[in-house]
Amino acid sequence: MGGGRSTYTWKLPHAISTYLVSLNVARLSEIKNHIATQASMFGEYPFLDTKYGIVAASFPGGMEHPTLTSIGSSILANASRDITTLLVPELTHDWWSDRVTMCTWDDIWLNEGFATYGEVLYLE
Repeated sequence: MGGGRSTYTWKLPHAISTYLVSLNVARLSEIKNHIATQASMFGEYPFLDTKYGIVAASFPGGMEHPTLTSIGSSILANASRDITTLLVPELTHDWWSDRVTMCTWDDIWLNEGFATYGEVLYLE
């Protein structure tokens, strides 16, 4: 584009539920995450051919999106807080609700149940 600007095109090569789509534009920095532990229990990361990231959000909790977890900026700003128990369930959704999802909203408990189960397994 010129003028110090760049254009990027991004595609997710997997089908996903539309309610999980999130768009974030930001500077990136590399962090270490919990994918390897979850993959050892659930199989290879379902979005291995894409990247995984964590983004600051304006709400106070966490939300899973395929390849991205949104976590409240107030939580991320607290350098002394360990976000593992927030991050791991959201990450577990990549296996058990972003890649394999419920048929109807009546079954949303399956998504949240597997996320909780993934957290318990991680903490063990």
